[in-house]
Amino acid sequence: MKIVQLGKAALAGLLALASGPGAYAQTAVDLAALATGPQVTVREETYAVLTGVRAVAARQAEAPAQALARVGLAGSQSVGRKGGFVLYRDAGPAAQRATPALAALPAAGASHPVLLNKRTGQVAVVLGSVGVKLKSMADADAVAAAHGLTLTHRFDHLSTAFYSAAAGQDLLAALAALRADPRVAQADLDLLEHMLVPH
Repeated sequence: MKIVQLGKAALAGLLALASGPGAYAQTAVDLAALATGPQVTVREETYAVLTGVRAVAARQAEAPAQALARVGLAGSQSVGRKGGFVLYRDAGPAAQRATPALAALPAAGASHPVLLNKRTGQVAVVLGSVGVKLKSMADADAVAAAHGLTLTHRFDHLSTAFYSAAAGQDLLAALAALRADPRVAQADLDLLEHMLVPH
């Protein structure tokens, strides 16, 4: 297997303006202009929120336009794929795109925030959950209750739990609160960034 990394030049092409149905123009979008949202550190990497780009999960063999139409985003501008996700330009009001929160959208078909790795230039899709290394797994349920999260998976032998946030809950605020919790050793957003592909 080989790791596919998407550098800044490839990302610029990925975020190119669409020139027509199914086609991509050669004019690259200014990445610095897109990476204007808040920053977050995940596993010692710094990311910036791409406030004008979102992602939706695509079904197998589903074209980008079909995926967008299925979730009520017909006519939105597809700018590429990341794993099983279609990336698209958010056509909502500018004020809505500039919202600093990373709202958790765990419902099927919902859109996901997209981040830009400031060091590598790769994009990452925020999957809507938080991985937490706990000092004691006996606190897993109490931590969920204290932060308004749902415990979705627990791995006692690793002292690790995964939590999902409610629809619309600010993941950045939840992450900051978890990191400040004395029962938590480490907390990070669950991201789709690195892709393994057969060669």
